[in-house]
Amino acid sequence: MKNTLAALLVLLFSASLIHSQVFTGFGIKGGPLLANTKFNYKTSDFDLETKNLLGFNAAAFGELKLADNINLVIDGGYEQRGYTFEVIRTDEFGTEIGRYDVRNRTNYISAGVTGKFLYKGRSITPYLLAGLKSDFYLGYKVSYSEDVGQEMFFSENDLLENYKKINYSVNIGIGLQFERLFPYQTFAEFVFAPPVNSSYNSAGLEVRDYYLGLKLGINFIKSKKK
Repeated sequence: MKNTLAALLVLLFSASLIHSQVFTGFGIKGGPLLANTKFNYKTSDFDLETKNLLGFNAAAFGELKLADNINLVIDGGYEQRGYTFEVIRTDEFGTEIGRYDVRNRTNYISAGVTGKFLYKGRSITPYLLAGLKSDFYLGYKVSYSEDVGQEMFFSENDLLENYKKINYSVNIGIGLQFERLFPYQTFAEFVFAPPVNSSYNSAGLEVRDYYLGLKLGINFIKSKKK
């Protein structure tokens, strides 16, 4: 996995030096992710109510021109996802005495290929995104919104221990490319990864991750003046 990521980054860096007519972009992007997880219990009516967990992503990318209004984006980087849920604390009589959140944060290295469909403008270029990604699971961390005491603290999650090590996801999104705002081309895009593929699947439970993200980026290859 490390070798694959290193090869991808070397490829992007080498292509940026070439600065060919076809290779139109090389840069970095990143921003916050609002992630969550969908639980499907197959043999019961139980429904775990989860809440969004704020994470972030950071990646390097390269962009190739396929046609006048179609580019291909190749990227690779780090993504922080997960979910959280609320636990109600009660005393021995069942009376509520407090609440706290359990945060289950997951970490990934992701590499993807995305189609970028542009509507070119002089100063601002809107575009649509659609693509596929490979996700390499690095692990997880459990934390709590408050001190819950040693008797209630758990640092391990059996479900996340058994997440798929390699998974696949879909990305769709919209963006704005700013042609003249700064010396280098910059952009902002909203992306959505729907719960398409399961991260965990057993006889009794299927789990699917999803997120909504904002990515801000810069392209270090300047557009050639016409």
